[in-house]
Amino acid sequence: MCRIFWKTIVCLSALMMVLTVAEWVRTDQDFGWVSYGTPSAYWEACSSRGHLRFARATGFSHPMGWQVHLFSRDSTLPRFADHSTSTMRGALGFTVASGGFAIGRFSAVRYSILDVAYWGLLLVFSLAPMAHFIATAARLRRLTRRLSQTQCAVCGYDLRATQHRCPECGTVPASADQ
Repeated sequence: MCRIFWKTIVCLSALMMVLTVAEWVRTDQDFGWVSYGTPSAYWEACSSRGHLRFARATGFSHPMGWQVHLFSRDSTLPRFADHSTSTMRGALGFTVASGGFAIGRFSAVRYSILDVAYWGLLLVFSLAPMAHFIATAARLRRLTRRLSQTQCAVCGYDLRATQHRCPECGTVPASADQ
């Protein structure tokens, strides 16, 4: 069961890598913006210029419900899409920021931003396939070494004295079958 779960994770990671590259290529032509507004908060996700940006804001009037937009490269960016601030901190393609500003005397806007570079997503999604590749290569190397040194392929027991059957686990070597 654990092996099936691990292989599912590896396959999903590989699929996410392909989808990330496709979205990264698409953002060179245009960018997309999805937003959702409620009476108390506003969320948006924007994909542009090699980055995926998530923002949340409270404290100002905003449209209710879902909005989806596709913009061409020459149009203006959405509200938080090009927000740059000195409070942004991050590493390996993941950047976070939060803050606020006043609108008038009685209203304050609070915001939080998560900016993810597509290369950072590729790095994260490549970890599981890379670990799977390294584990498989190590397993094959260990098996090759055992077979070349007359060891049991299953448990590694030395078969020089008993070449027809492993006394440790009972495995019959492939060369003994013939």
